[in-house]
Amino acid sequence: MLGVESLQEVEIIMTNRRLLTPCFSCILGLASSIHAQSPTPSPTPNDRGLGVQSSSAAAGGQGGQQAKEAKPELVLQTGYSDLYGATRLVFSPDGRLLATASFRAGAIKLWETATNRKLRELPTGNATANNLAPAIAFSRDNRFVAAAGGDNTTKVWDVSTGREVQTLAGPQGSMTAAFGVFFIAFTPDNRVVTVGDAVRVWELSTGRELRTIEGSALSTAGFNGSEGAIVLTPDGSQLTLSTADEIRSIDLLTGKEVRNVKLPDDQVDSLQLGFNPNGNLLAAGIVKKHLKLWNLITRTSKDLTPTLKEFSQLRFSRDGQLLLLTENYTVRIWNTETGNEVIQLKVPNSGVFSEYADAFATLSDDGKKIGTGGVGTDTIIWEAETGKQLSKMNGRTNLAYNVRFSDDGNQLFLGVAIS
Repeated sequence: MLGVESLQEVEIIMTNRRLLTPCFSCILGLASSIHAQSPTPSPTPNDRGLGVQSSSAAAGGQGGQQAKEAKPELVLQTGYSDLYGATRLVFSPDGRLLATASFRAGAIKLWETATNRKLRELPTGNATANNLAPAIAFSRDNRFVAAAGGDNTTKVWDVSTGREVQTLAGPQGSMTAAFGVFFIAFTPDNRVVTVGDAVRVWELSTGRELRTIEGSALSTAGFNGSEGAIVLTPDGSQLTLSTADEIRSIDLLTGKEVRNVKLPDDQVDSLQLGFNPNGNLLAAGIVKKHLKLWNLITRTSKDLTPTLKEFSQLRFSRDGQLLLLTENYTVRIWNTETGNEVIQLKVPNSGVFSEYADAFATLSDDGKKIGTGGVGTDTIIWEAETGKQLSKMNGRTNLAYNVRFSDDGNQLFLGVAIS
């Protein structure tokens, strides 16, 4: 079977030619003979449940059996360049998939966490005006994935087939609409909640907009490269978000405000919100270079650690039991109940950007996996309990514009820029 290693061996030929100035009109076709061994039969798309087409499954007609035995399953791993790595990482609720995107990305990538393989690349359209990685969300039942596109739109795909099922389009033309959607979430019954120029609730099956909640002071935390200080209650009934100096909870059925809480300090940077298993609203943020955690219902607080910066990446796990802090290429995680630090990771990187760039990190819904990526580092999945690296999703770093197999499956063609 042709694996990632085989593809990378072919790519070595290309990376030995250092390409300083791409010439888009010059395309080189490289043919490399591949003598495939008789592989173990690959699972069908139905067996895998992810819509991954194998060459053997596609073979048919005269000589189909011979082709079935000879052709390898094609899994193309492209990864990200060293300059712009995965700056948005979102696990599916079951932890089987990791969705990633990068700065100014016009597509998201879906990876299988158990094998490191890139399964799909889903086009979002034009990048949003803020040039950050698009917001991404999986449905609670793992069936759908959504991502923000350009022009104030959100696209939704069926995970198993890669088919686009809806484009949810808000109005265009205003300055706020130009920044696009910076928060997406699915309710348990698969309504889609988006935040951009307004809070919008959509019916997924029809694409119909069910409710629009306008607001002149919507949270701008979504522009910092994360989902920001916005969280959906576990039952999907209320959206809680921060404004200039307060935290508001909005009933999505009626559009009315049901809770208004003043921020615990005058200046809270990198504010994030979450709900713990008891349903209590949590807030975390940096105050004068100290990471603080508040329970806004019991009105208690914890001072967790000094920080290097006033603005660092923070993120709660979905169940609110863990809080993640990323500074430069160090990831630290605390238990929100006890306030104890549970793990610290050093993310390997090129060293070129280590003084001023950050890794980007995320937690799986069950808190068992950590995904990291970003500038100058590969996309890596870690075991949260031990800090052990489980897999690394590295791919080519040179510019390759087209890759395909010949019809008989024995040759691989790559198109690259040459100077």
